[in-house]
Amino acid sequence: MLDQALETIGLVWVLYSAYRLYDALALWILPAVPLTRYQKNGPFESWALVTGASAGIGLGCAQELALRGFNVVLCGHDVDELEDARALIESECRLRRLKGDIAVRLVVLDAAASSAPQVQAAVDGLADLDVTVLVNNTSGLPAQQQQQQQQLLREMSVDDVDATIDLNARFMARLTRLMAPALARNGPSLVLNVGSSTTTAAGSEPGSAVYSAAKAFVASFSRALAREMKAEGASSLRRHDPPRGRISRFGVYTYSRALGSIGRADTLNRPTL
Repeated sequence: MLDQALETIGLVWVLYSAYRLYDALALWILPAVPLTRYQKNGPFESWALVTGASAGIGLGCAQELALRGFNVVLCGHDVDELEDARALIESECRLRRLKGDIAVRLVVLDAAASSAPQVQAAVDGLADLDVTVLVNNTSGLPAQQQQQQQQLLREMSVDDVDATIDLNARFMARLTRLMAPALARNGPSLVLNVGSSTTTAAGSEPGSAVYSAAKAFVASFSRALAREMKAEGASSLRRHDPPRGRISRFGVYTYSRALGSIGRADTLNRPTL
């Protein structure tokens, strides 16, 4: 009897350890996603909306999407940086002899300070575009906290807490909600939510409680939304919802990676549910 109990405990421990190993490796060994399935009528007929697109991962995503045949909407808070990003993308496409085909549009929006009506107005301004890809990349620390990268919760003001949540979670959720009807209508569509290694137990550090929690929201939001879209695609939809089958092809992914440089193709081709 004791032997059986010990064997059961040992089996449970092995399975749990295997799961933990898989969970750690899944961050690095992720399946490729063919982007051509999100192009409705060939190259440069569909649009991709990328937030936080003036630099870093967001700009890298926008560059790669443009080179792979998507028109791009660059969303950011600094118009000069967005203009520089547009010039860079157009110059790269010119080198690839794609300049005559690519279209780049700018949306100036401060994720940490934009109200719901402002986000709605920005989305309404894209009504004439066939957007099939949404990259929610905007994240980080609000401007007033950037000089002090790590800050204990008791040292943060209430405004700092709100701004961090707005920048990393609320803006992403609002934008995804407002873009969802167009993405479903134009489907198959893709939502790529950029995550963070701080959502893991090993990645969470003192001084990043609110930021880590906001990024954990992004991961949970993505998983739940993916299941929600799958469930709605398999059930009867109300009259004003998109046709059956559209939502079921509306992919939702999160992308997380530890510190280090991230290649453009790597960022796009390695999402995970």
